[in-house]
Amino acid sequence: MATRPLRLRSLRTSALLVVLAVVASPLVFVFGTNAIESLFVGRTLTHAMEGRDEVVALVRSAPPPAVLAERVDAIARANDQRIRVLAADGTVAVDRDHLVGDGWLFAVGDFVYGPERVPVLTAFDAGRGPLRDRDEVVAAGAGGHAERCVHSTPGNLEICDAAAGVALAGGGAGVVHVQGSSRRALEGLYASRRQLLKLTGFVLALAIVLWRWMGRQMVRPVESLRDEMLERARVAAPRADLVVARTDEIGDLAAAFNALMATLAERGRANEAFVADLAHELKNPVASVRACAERLGEEDPLDDARRRRLAEVLRTSAVRLDALVTQFLELARAEGGLPDEAREGVDLGALLRGLARTMGEGSAARIDVAVEGGEPLEVRGVASRIESVLRNLLDNALSFARERVHVEARRDGPVAQVVVADDGPGIAPDDLPRVFERFFTTRGDRRGTGLGLALARAVVEAHAGTIRAESPPEGGARFVVRLPFTPG
Repeated sequence: MATRPLRLRSLRTSALLVVLAVVASPLVFVFGTNAIESLFVGRTLTHAMEGRDEVVALVRSAPPPAVLAERVDAIARANDQRIRVLAADGTVAVDRDHLVGDGWLFAVGDFVYGPERVPVLTAFDAGRGPLRDRDEVVAAGAGGHAERCVHSTPGNLEICDAAAGVALAGGGAGVVHVQGSSRRALEGLYASRRQLLKLTGFVLALAIVLWRWMGRQMVRPVESLRDEMLERARVAAPRADLVVARTDEIGDLAAAFNALMATLAERGRANEAFVADLAHELKNPVASVRACAERLGEEDPLDDARRRRLAEVLRTSAVRLDALVTQFLELARAEGGLPDEAREGVDLGALLRGLARTMGEGSAARIDVAVEGGEPLEVRGVASRIESVLRNLLDNALSFARERVHVEARRDGPVAQVVVADDGPGIAPDDLPRVFERFFTTRGDRRGTGLGLALARAVVEAHAGTIRAESPPEGGARFVVRLPFTPG
């Protein structure tokens, strides 16, 4: 098979990007973390200078020693700094060390990066000698101030110092020294960057191999399935015989395509049968119209009785043709889901009572309507279509009933249920599965088109409902319609 070009939006590209992202993530983490920490060097020095100036102002206000120590401790804790105040003789009067915080953020940092920061800072400060002899302290002791930042190779830390001279309350000049540091010790990660680069190269080669394997195992079967489906689409009658040799999701997809094609083929056969049945139903009235036309075209005069018979045949044929075409169009629209038809609340109880009054008049059978509850039994749908379903079921029941038709409407959980039952001969077991088929009828006089129950089912299903036929052992026929209930 020829190699397919790599498209921007494809499973292959997505898999490659995921692989590259996973491989590069350690490098991005190490170098990105170091880059982010380097951005905070300037802020570390600024914070050290701000802390120094704040302590200088505090010392100048000459608070009691206990208060001074407490306030210096609060400033050091707030800024994650070490603050020391030197007396005139060079001794350390106040020393508060909060360079390493004790909050949850520092605990997480120590867990991820390691706790090297504490020993690094301790060793670094001890290696610089006594505080009073350091350059920034000596410069500040002369009445000025000094700031500097030093990089500590162990730990890969930036350590910033800020010092300033200050007049003490008891006389003499002291020095305020503030030390700040970058937040993380990244020595372990930074030192391993070269080894990490080598490891990344190896992992990248392995990832490319895995990517090719993923393409062969996942993408190529999908492409083969696509090609086979496109090839089937060019055939007049595609068969549902895709080979399902796999037991994974690709095999499930192929099986789903087989099921889809089998369903489409079944619908195609049903449509062919429907067209054949429709042609058969149209043939008789068309033949009658043709025979009448031929007779009217003869030169022999027609007597009044013959003329009336021909006119009746023409009228009957025209009525049947009109009914067939009308119901055929309604059925096609209903099977399409009744698009673009406005839906509204329909009270099934009120609708059934109204139909019972109008259809019961002049009928030999009596219609009893029982509606549970006094509140409306409302569903949402196309009112005229729902009415046609109920009218068709009532008409069907009246045509078979001996004495009465019973109609029941009630709530059943989230649906409204309507039952139309008659006391007629019932439905034969062999006919029960076919009652909703197009053009199927058990009426010997061929009254009707045979599309009524098929249309009723299509309309009910277009409203997300169900309809079924039953033939109880005690006799008669029952039709049960269930439609989603819409609370009032």
